[in-house]
Amino acid sequence: VFGCMIEGRRAESVKPRPFSDFVDFCQTADANQSEYYWKSYLKGYAQLAGFPVAKRSASRAMALSEQDIECGVEDSQTILKFARQHRLSINTLVHAAWALLLMTYSGRDDVVYGATFSGRNPQLRGIEKMVGVFINTLPVRVSRPNSQNIVHWLQALQANLNQHKEYEHDALTEIKRCSEIEAQAKLFDCLLVVENYPYDQSGNREQLELQNVTHVEQSNYPCVLLMLPASPLRFRLVYDSNLYSDLQVRDMLEQLFHCLISVCVSADKTVHSIDVVPVHHSARILEMSLDDTYRFDFDRPVHDVIQSYSQSDAIAISGSGGDLTYRQLNRMANLIAGEIIHKLQTGAINDRDSSNRVAICLSREQPVVQCMLAVLKSGASYVVIDPGYPKDRINYLLEHSRPAVCLTSGETGIIGNDKNMNTIFIDQLSDKLNSNREPAVHHADIGPDSLAYVLYTSGSTGMPKGVKISHANLAYSTQVRSHCYAGDPSVFLLLSPFVFDSSVAGIYWTLTTGGRLVISEPRLEQDLQKLIDKIYRQQVTHTLCLPGLYELILEFASSTGTGSRLQSLTTVILAGEALNSGTLLQLHRELLPETKIYNEYGPTEATVWSSYYDASDHQSQLPVPIGKAIPATQILILDRSERLLPLYVPGEICIAGPGVSPGYLNADNLSARQFVDLEINADHSTYTSRRFYKTGDLGSMDTNGNITFLGRIDDQIKIRGHRLEPAEIEQALLNNPLIEQAVILSVESAGDNAADDANLLSESDLDERIYNALSGMPPVEAKELLERARHRHL
Repeated sequence: VFGCMIEGRRAESVKPRPFSDFVDFCQTADANQSEYYWKSYLKGYAQLAGFPVAKRSASRAMALSEQDIECGVEDSQTILKFARQHRLSINTLVHAAWALLLMTYSGRDDVVYGATFSGRNPQLRGIEKMVGVFINTLPVRVSRPNSQNIVHWLQALQANLNQHKEYEHDALTEIKRCSEIEAQAKLFDCLLVVENYPYDQSGNREQLELQNVTHVEQSNYPCVLLMLPASPLRFRLVYDSNLYSDLQVRDMLEQLFHCLISVCVSADKTVHSIDVVPVHHSARILEMSLDDTYRFDFDRPVHDVIQSYSQSDAIAISGSGGDLTYRQLNRMANLIAGEIIHKLQTGAINDRDSSNRVAICLSREQPVVQCMLAVLKSGASYVVIDPGYPKDRINYLLEHSRPAVCLTSGETGIIGNDKNMNTIFIDQLSDKLNSNREPAVHHADIGPDSLAYVLYTSGSTGMPKGVKISHANLAYSTQVRSHCYAGDPSVFLLLSPFVFDSSVAGIYWTLTTGGRLVISEPRLEQDLQKLIDKIYRQQVTHTLCLPGLYELILEFASSTGTGSRLQSLTTVILAGEALNSGTLLQLHRELLPETKIYNEYGPTEATVWSSYYDASDHQSQLPVPIGKAIPATQILILDRSERLLPLYVPGEICIAGPGVSPGYLNADNLSARQFVDLEINADHSTYTSRRFYKTGDLGSMDTNGNITFLGRIDDQIKIRGHRLEPAEIEQALLNNPLIEQAVILSVESAGDNAADDANLLSESDLDERIYNALSGMPPVEAKELLERARHRHL
């Protein structure tokens, strides 16, 4: 009509075919063929692939916003030239870029999203002139092969889209029933719309021009991409602002455009080589991920810093054996260090490596901290072994760590069977301790790379693995606490077992800053009243514990009216498991509004901690972040190919910095897999020779640089802070001749039926068999596993 008006001729009216013919055509279509097509098309796809949300509003109603991005003329020409050269449609290229973006954000190589199709089946003659509602939304499934050429992949995608033409009229509700997605779940929650109504590319609007045209889109999908009919190309993202932030959407549009251009200039490359993150995004993420204003230089080891308080009569340690001043602590550590040096010099240690490890096998009531300092003073490194461990476990740790000396006592009964391992009985040194003779002060020649200790964690191979920590690792991890937290601990309550790396934080941070370390009695956390009383009597200012335990403390204090006895606390650090309880933070603010509460994160391989977050004022409905990397440490979120991921996208948490361990003891292959050198490019700058530890933890980074912990990539589980590998538990079960196969699953309890199931389990003889099977694991871990089994947690 417009053409006729411009040319000055009369438009002839042609009566279109009635819409009812289209309805009849749809009703005569072969339903069985459609069902077969969609079942085959969606076979094996059972999980929604979507874009992770940046925020979560209390409002259920959508608050739609939109943002546009326009390709430059030169870039648009590049896209059109590539499409013509390879006989591809612009529609196909846009689908490819959108699919790659969704793959990156969802972390999957097989995705399904919605797309609008014209619905005008060419088999029905005259359909192009019909008037009616034909447009339909259909699922599009795209997979990313590892090695396929870009052009071949695009051609296959175009054929994929063309296949849909025969089924464009199929109802989405019927298609959903053909999928393996659960009935209550969505097949997709993002939509792609390629607008293709006529657009005058010549720019000749002298004779007829449309003005003040407004394009309004409404959708029930929270994320809709539109390619608008314009030259140069233009894209619009319509989104629910209750879920997605404006900056996140801007990033997504820029990444989509970057992806589209990358596809068009990479004809000879593989699909897997396409990187979604533009260099200026990488530069921004790298800047947020590292605070390099704090520069760590190894000055002196922690025991030398503690030595500076050696003339002080202030209390250093309060434990079940009474109080110990800094003067007494230093004297005892020097005396034990002298004994260790003597044994190392005179013992038969020809087959030992140069690290001269010392095993510390003492109970919690015994002088474990004094022995730790003594080992460090002697120039050796220590391995703490709980004497309560089963005999087989102790023997394995001794055999694997191969200590030259073992510090123990007559009470524990731990005596090395290895003839080359010397044993020092701490309880037999009382005469020397009571002597007026001052022991020599030891200053071993220790460099930053010298080992300080080895700490064993659960191993994915079925056996524990020893994490090596150097003196520089330990010094950095300790020093940076004073830089991050508002005040050093005047009185620190140590609740962690000595075999846990969280104990390292309390011990060395307190003693290197002249504070008082309060060592709790064994299993004190099982009596909440006694625990609260201890905090009150000792006037504890700092503590570190599991979120679950702290929540129990707060609930007990609230219900018994004893919250006032916790008022001495100025800093509470939560670590060891995910902090995801809104109740905990609410109770904390009600009972201790002036007390700072932090969420701390870090694997043993990064020397206790690598990030922290002040949760004191956290109000968001989203999970509590683990925060930003501590100064001089860098944390990146990487994909499976070790490439940088966009903000909010889940990936593996990888850590670099002065706290990262040298590796695993006697496990070079495992160390090579977990500790890798990476190069990250941004704005023509290359971050080379950065050694990262691949944690196996999932996380995402927000626009403020805060990281949210999202679980594990593998099957590792945590039980009240115990880091456990299912493979190790399964191996322990399989050691029992009554068990042929074992599979460990971590399952959340549901409802009140758990108690009934627990009664059924306790009436059988399965408990005894599990106890026998778990005999090779530490009692505390075996006990926790059984408790979880009785309550359907495992």
